[in-house]
Amino acid sequence: MSRKPSAVVTLGSLALDQFFAVILDPADPHYGYFRKEYVWPVPLDGATGPIYWHGAWSNSHPYVLGDGVSYEGSSYICIQAHTGETPGPTGAAYWDLLAAEGDPGPTGPTGPTGPTGPTGPIYWHGAWDNGHPYVIGDGVSFVGASYLCLIAHTNQTPTPAGTAYWGVLCAKGDTGDPGQAWPVGSVFVGVVATSPATLLGYGTWAAIGAGKVLVGLDSGDTDFDTVEETGGAKTHQHAAISAGTPTGSVPDHGTAVTAAGAGAPVTYVSTKGHSFSGTPMATHQHQAASNVMPYFVVYMWKRTA
Repeated sequence: MSRKPSAVVTLGSLALDQFFAVILDPADPHYGYFRKEYVWPVPLDGATGPIYWHGAWSNSHPYVLGDGVSYEGSSYICIQAHTGETPGPTGAAYWDLLAAEGDPGPTGPTGPTGPTGPTGPIYWHGAWDNGHPYVIGDGVSFVGASYLCLIAHTNQTPTPAGTAYWGVLCAKGDTGDPGQAWPVGSVFVGVVATSPATLLGYGTWAAIGAGKVLVGLDSGDTDFDTVEETGGAKTHQHAAISAGTPTGSVPDHGTAVTAAGAGAPVTYVSTKGHSFSGTPMATHQHQAASNVMPYFVVYMWKRTA
């Protein structure tokens, strides 16, 4: 099908600083969707012919001589038939520049502040759930902060700075003073030798309880009625037992005769002639016995300041 523009411009008849109009014929089936006039500055080389405007450049369209396109803010005219050649410096053999993209204009004035939006209830959903469909007005908590849904959505993560989907209701609070966790007088138990002053970053600490166990205070027991009282021993030894006097009895036809004596051996004789002998018990010393219960060794520190 031949192209039938409604206007043909002889480029050689224009001065270099002039413009010409390209009018696209709405009756042409190939270009019937254009309804406006376009004015383009072009390099003038004496050629004669229309420009067939195609709008935005497409890398799949087969362009022929005289086709015009727009690309990244500039406009170009085809000077050699081709497909897929990008307008610009890399496609200079196929495209001539009609009009370069203009410089950005100055920033316009700031518009007036819009009216305050309507207030409404907050529908609290607790912890944020990435699978829940939230709507405007829904409230959630996430990583220590709370948020209000601004746009209906699913799976848009709240952030401390807020997003298009979430406004910050209440930011996460600052970390509290850790010193209150272990006030002066506290006992710190650990399995490393490093002082709590280094581990926790505060306080003055003294090692306590070397070789001892901790016992809860008992106001009714004089051994345990005072804080930091110490006592007890790791071993215990019973007192020595002295030699005693051996005693015994001999049945003598219904009469019990008790004899006493000292030395070893000693013979005891009843009035009827019956006898028995025995050895007095010698003085002896008991061995020391351990009092240690099952244990687990740790480091213990007391905060003094």
